[in-house]
Amino acid sequence: MNNSYVRRSIFFPKKAVCGKPFGSISFSSSSKLQYRRHSVKDLRTCIALLQACANGRNPIRGKQIHSFMLTNGFLNSPPAITSLINMYSKCGLMNDAVSVFDHRYDEDRNVFAYNAVIAGFLANERSRDGLEFYGRMREVGFVVVPDKFTFPCVIRACCDLMKVLEMYVVLTYSSTTRLSEILQHNVAVSSSRKSVCGFRTFCTGQDLSTKKCVPCNAKDLRPMTEEAANDLIQKVDGWNLINEDGKLKLNRSWKLKSFTKGLELFRLVADVAEAEGHHPDLHLVGWNNVTIEIWTHAVGGLTENDFILAAKINKLDLQHLLRRKVSS
Repeated sequence: MNNSYVRRSIFFPKKAVCGKPFGSISFSSSSKLQYRRHSVKDLRTCIALLQACANGRNPIRGKQIHSFMLTNGFLNSPPAITSLINMYSKCGLMNDAVSVFDHRYDEDRNVFAYNAVIAGFLANERSRDGLEFYGRMREVGFVVVPDKFTFPCVIRACCDLMKVLEMYVVLTYSSTTRLSEILQHNVAVSSSRKSVCGFRTFCTGQDLSTKKCVPCNAKDLRPMTEEAANDLIQKVDGWNLINEDGKLKLNRSWKLKSFTKGLELFRLVADVAEAEGHHPDLHLVGWNNVTIEIWTHAVGGLTENDFILAAKINKLDLQHLLRRKVSS
């Protein structure tokens, strides 16, 4: 064997993949591929290798497979394009994913390729780009029709960005695509606590004070963007949005009649916090100045829980405690 090759191998189980068994692949420093045991000249096998690179977050080897497929004319197939986009997306290389998409002819741009790019943007926390890419998909017209995978992803992007009008347009357009069945299994609603595309989301049309906080240790709970927080802050009068060392928090202050009135306010807030299972930071400054900060420590930022708790605190009758009455 030529010693100029730097051997680096991905090993797969020696069982049939798409009907053909194969062993390992050796990658050379010159980006050429040598194949042992079986010659991999099967498009389906290359797609399986790209999936392995995606799951292993290995873009270097993924690019080598990309080069091999390009050299051998394997990129004339829509499944090949979709697999490449998926590999680059999962490896966090969205510019490369979009480049693969843009370098194909229009007939190769099917719904699966669009879905792969949109889902990739969401997975890389680029919801705005994902929504804009959906816009590109709609511009194509009925040549590419969104499917039951497209809509949950787009709705999640709308939720992330608090795009209520855009979400309404999506729901209206998709009324002929059996969306009710899709939403039943994918879209978050306050009663079932489900999620879109695997992430906790929220519905903006409901009064926050009527909702219930979700456990802060939920695996799919993540901090919202500053843009989303700026939209939600309008639903909790009197609260301010602050940024401390990159952490977004809600903040509100009151001036009380006395020191004991401040402690009574803390008791009322504590009762609400205990009922919700979500606890704020309470500060008594001086003898009658109270400041409350709310943020989700578990994720290092703001979640819908924080706005729900702020809305419930706003419902408390605190007028008898305050030095100056707050106008409603």
